Amino acid sequence: MCWHMKFRIKEIREKSGWTQTQTANALGMTLGNYQKYEYGKIRTYPHEVIEKLCRLFDCQPNDLFVLDDHQAA
Repeated sequence: MCWHMKFRIKEIREKSGWTQTQTANALGMTLGNYQKYEYGKIRTYPHEVIEKLCRLFDCQPNDLFVLDDHQAA
């Protein structure tokens, strides 16, 4: 069994009623950089980004991630 950590930022953002542009601006990054996080193109998440997201969406770090189990082929 292989575990994969999934970043739930899109789900949380949409639930909060924010657009990608609004979220990127609030985080102080470009839309393109923000989209890399949301689309899973970035595999490491700086502490500062996680902290800003938690403050922005009033959540805890564990709310931002979920572990999915995938069977290896």
